[in-house]
Amino acid sequence: MAKKKKHGHLNTKQSRAENYNKFLRGIDVLLAKMNVSIRTKDMPAIDMAFMYKNKSITPCVECEDLQAKKNPNYKAFVDNVDVLIRYAKFKMDLDWYDEEISYKDLYTDWLNFSIFCDTALSKIKNINENDKLIINDFIAYFNQFADQKTVDCTTIVYTSTMCYSDLFKEIIWGTLVSVKNFNNKPSPFFKIQCKIKKVEQKVFLKDEFNRIGCKVYSIPRNGEPIGIKINLKKLGMGRDKEMDVYFQKHVYERLYERLDAADPETINIELIVSLIKVEYVVNDRNSKLIVYKYLGKTLGYFTFRILQDAILCTTFLFITNDSTPEGEKLNELTHLQKADKQYFKLDKLSAFAASDLRDNPKLMELFKKAGCAHLFEDEYKPIFRKVEFNKMADKLINYIDTDDEEEDH
Repeated sequence: MAKKKKHGHLNTKQSRAENYNKFLRGIDVLLAKMNVSIRTKDMPAIDMAFMYKNKSITPCVECEDLQAKKNPNYKAFVDNVDVLIRYAKFKMDLDWYDEEISYKDLYTDWLNFSIFCDTALSKIKNINENDKLIINDFIAYFNQFADQKTVDCTTIVYTSTMCYSDLFKEIIWGTLVSVKNFNNKPSPFFKIQCKIKKVEQKVFLKDEFNRIGCKVYSIPRNGEPIGIKINLKKLGMGRDKEMDVYFQKHVYERLYERLDAADPETINIELIVSLIKVEYVVNDRNSKLIVYKYLGKTLGYFTFRILQDAILCTTFLFITNDSTPEGEKLNELTHLQKADKQYFKLDKLSAFAASDLRDNPKLMELFKKAGCAHLFEDEYKPIFRKVEFNKMADKLINYIDTDDEEEDH
């Protein structure tokens, strides 16, 4: 029996040629919609080849670390970025084009189209004045539009970083890296370079026991993680000295547990902002607490100690917890104890984001006096997490009133 001939190489070349011709036809269709006379056949082949080659690069996620690719969080990061870029839709405000496109379309077909138009002005001879006006108007519009969407794309990568990084173990982040053109100069094309950084750990001797603290990093948009430092003067300690910030694992556990109605990535973003723009308060026990703000409002505090020339944060207190200024004021007004707050779940954000507490004027007045009224604002309702609605107002007010009656006797 005669062996069948292999056509794999031939088919691949044929497929590439078909895809390339399809790419050229796509640009020509858009040019025709613009009602200009120029076409891809008028452009130097080397420019068209460069544009086509980069269609498959922008804006794919790449990673040079083979070990990192086995990390499940890395895979989730890549999948999330890829899905958002491929399927997030928006409209371009052009008279001759009224279809929805995705980020993927923007950074491949439309970027190529813009580059073609830009290059055409300098490389295609005999372009009439009407074509020049249309092309220049489009380039000006597209550049502004693309700049806005590149910021959006950076935000997608940054948000994914904050979502899929385990701040106690490792940080996964991506940066937009420019792809060089054939003249070895930066081009408008870019790829997303993904990396993983192990979080630096340090052993602290605290209360005669060893405690592991992990360095806290600022993760700039489109930049590498940087260890956060806080000047002791900003904590009211008098000394002009910057120190690295470390968190015990317990801090993260309490942070996510007590802010249960907020999405993790926003919690992480606001954590970094709170440490960079650090503020502190002094509680009734004359202890300093670092303020944690969420969307500009205080939601809690970090307890901390100065150990071995570092700031070690030991736990996170929700704003209503004992030992916070608001928590102690709430205790004074309601006579609620720690166990009572836990029973009514007043030590978690969900009690305020998804409950009927706001429907009770007397309770609202108590929380207002304690400095917690902002917890009922709509922006603190659950964003990504579904939190079960809790009917608790009548039960809580009856408990407080009963408690008051017992004290009167």
